[in-house]
Amino acid sequence: MSWLDEIDFDPSSRWLSMGTRSLGQRPWLLTDAKRSDELALRRELIAERPNDVVAFADGVDPSSIEQVSRALHDLVSADGASGLRAEGGADASAGLGADVVVGVGGIAPAFPDDQHPLVAAALAVQEDFCLLNLRNPSQETVRHGSAHEGLAVQGSAHPRSANDESALHEPAPEAPGSLRWCLDAAVVCFPSRWRLATKIGRPMGDVHGPVQGYESELGSRVDSLLTAMASRGGAGVHRRNWFIHPDARLFQPDRPATDPVVPAENALEQLMVRSERQTLRPIEAGLEHPWIVFTIRTQQEPLGVLLADGERADRFRTYIDSTDPDQVRHRGMSAEQTAIVRSLL
Repeated sequence: MSWLDEIDFDPSSRWLSMGTRSLGQRPWLLTDAKRSDELALRRELIAERPNDVVAFADGVDPSSIEQVSRALHDLVSADGASGLRAEGGADASAGLGADVVVGVGGIAPAFPDDQHPLVAAALAVQEDFCLLNLRNPSQETVRHGSAHEGLAVQGSAHPRSANDESALHEPAPEAPGSLRWCLDAAVVCFPSRWRLATKIGRPMGDVHGPVQGYESELGSRVDSLLTAMASRGGAGVHRRNWFIHPDARLFQPDRPATDPVVPAENALEQLMVRSERQTLRPIEAGLEHPWIVFTIRTQQEPLGVLLADGERADRFRTYIDSTDPDQVRHRGMSAEQTAIVRSLL
């Protein structure tokens, strides 16, 4: 089973919804035939563009972030030791298609003393990691891409200073005593048109600020879900989103003013079905309360691969024909691009 079969093309599904389901026996982390290339790209981005892909919130106890990161590193190692599981939930010992591989390389390697354990964990898998912390976000400033209390991003002998060209900024003030789930540490190598530097240290409502209707529709529900997960523990939850982008780069930190319209003769190759398989899981690290790790596994294929399967093509056609054009636009296709794609179905 391909991840493309997990995409929800139901026209009645709301554009803005949580859509979370229990992980149950499903895998937490995934690996596939693109693993080698994606890990190489992650190493390159972390080494050459740390300020763009690694961030820690200032004003948050560095030892707490390190402690949670070490606990995450242990979880990644344990997941790899048991055999990372492939798409569709197949065990490493099961018969897999030629396009899916499972490797014990998922075991997070030992890391040097000057490398942050969050970075070490992120270099071992294809997922991005965001660490969420329940705290009062008032009077916090943030720094991005810098070394954290002497722990370098890549084991460099010359860690970047918090006073480099990454400017400090202050989130909007919160009422004293209010607790919010905040994005306090992250490695995000494959962002889908957002910049980590503008999100780090902020409450979840601010992190999702560009998403129209998030705060009114989902803000309190997401905070309640995270708090409940931290209280009860467990395997966590998962969800999947999807978009159509005319850009095959995995590292996409910037949102263009408008996307180019891809002509019909190139649409099946140049339009990419881009999807994030996201999970939320509590991390017990011996602190006052558990943190939550939010994983993002970015996957993409040309539109032609999606439409090569007759059943998927039928579901996609139904979605385009029956869904409000504004929702289709939110997925990344203008009216003109939608008409071109529809002509190919």
